[in-house]
Amino acid sequence: MLNDFIYDIALNLKNVIGPSLKEKYIVIECDDWGSIRMPSLEVYNHLKNLGYPVDKSHYHRFDTIESADDLEAVFEILNGIKGSDGKPVVMTPIVNTGNPDFKAIKASNFEIYHHEAFTETYAKYNRGSEIMKLWKDGIEGEFFVPQSHGREHLSVQIWMEALQKGNNALLNAFDLGFTSVDDSNLNALARQFRPEFFYNSSNQLPFLENSISTGLEIFKKTFGYNATVFVPSNGVFTPKLEEKLYNSGIKYIYFSYIMPVPDEKGDFYKKFYHQYKRSSSGLKYYTRNCAFEPSSYTYKNVDTTLSQIQAAFRWNKPAIISTHRVNFVGGLQKINRDHGIKELIFLLKAIKKNWPDVKFISSSNLLDLLYFGK
Repeated sequence: MLNDFIYDIALNLKNVIGPSLKEKYIVIECDDWGSIRMPSLEVYNHLKNLGYPVDKSHYHRFDTIESADDLEAVFEILNGIKGSDGKPVVMTPIVNTGNPDFKAIKASNFEIYHHEAFTETYAKYNRGSEIMKLWKDGIEGEFFVPQSHGREHLSVQIWMEALQKGNNALLNAFDLGFTSVDDSNLNALARQFRPEFFYNSSNQLPFLENSISTGLEIFKKTFGYNATVFVPSNGVFTPKLEEKLYNSGIKYIYFSYIMPVPDEKGDFYKKFYHQYKRSSSGLKYYTRNCAFEPSSYTYKNVDTTLSQIQAAFRWNKPAIISTHRVNFVGGLQKINRDHGIKELIFLLKAIKKNWPDVKFISSSNLLDLLYFGK
């Protein structure tokens, strides 16, 4: 009972700060599109048989780069349910636009990092020739409107250092096209090399500045417009790169109230961020206040998400839902996508039932409304 009371207090407190809106808006931000994770079910089973604890993480078990079938399944649901304005449900896919080019990296004897656009990764993974048409359809229909998650979902420089040092576990996984090997020598937040902006020396900042530039260039070339919203992978970022983001066209950046910042010595320090304020660089901060993760091993049902939405609406705040691609892809196990889609239907129908006047909106449109009233 006490824990429930404390949870309820926390649920409401995080919705006190920030601008209010008279109308009820839902944003669904879905991270990790475009990035690699587990290459195939065969690789998963091989790694498991070798003793890699891949079965301990639902990301390793279920997440892989999306296919045309995945997008079609998601699109059917988004278009099948309408808000009070008659418009379809909107999802904002948060996209990584690059991945490691394993062949080129190995050809350099692990001395030089090479990346490829995520569209090239699609071709290597045989994700279907029609997949880019589906992205275009989602954007033109204004129901699947991508924003930026950075270039790689990978601590590139730290990963390359470990490969160069001859980390056998990492090298074996590399040959299978898998990067997220647990390394106990790293801080817990970075042990699987997932946060792009984890670094351990100021000398590594120029590489990260370049990754911002090239990642956003790929984004514009692929989708036809500039990204304005940025969500750092694994919630790790540094104020030293905020000006670079702003000068590259980003207007809004996601931060939780307390974020880990690399200390340039292989560790992190915690920094408090005042949400919905403008930074000295010109960026505007925002946060999420709801979560929906049906593929997680701890997931029970949609009730937790609904209670978070209720708390947001109680304080006249928009409900910004955090979710991940892993919940909606079936490339490793189709049953995973089927489950995620089913739960998404339950959630959206419950939202419509509880709040008939709700509207669905993209991240960029909502943030423009919150900050500029338009």
